[in-house]
Amino acid sequence: MAERHLFETMQQYVDTVVQQSEDRENDRIRTIDEYWVVRRHTSGCLPSFALIELELDFPEEVYRHPLLERLRDCAMFCIVVANVSEVD
Repeated sequence: MAERHLFETMQQYVDTVVQQSEDRENDRIRTIDEYWVVRRHTSGCLPSFALIELELDFPEEVYRHPLLERLRDCAMFCIVVANVSEVD
């Protein structure tokens, strides 16, 4: 399962980095809500979390549990906010 999560989150990362590049090329400025949707993936947090998960080996139902999903979202938000720069 962890390997699948790594591949999925890396694909999301690559897709959103490409989208961010296209936005810059086209001078598109997203709304705050749109920005956060994209930024959560361009941060690289989810693939990093998936790498950690490789060592944990827990079942899918644990990974998808609402509390763990919320924990990932909160951790990701804290990391993203700490790394926001004028370039973004």
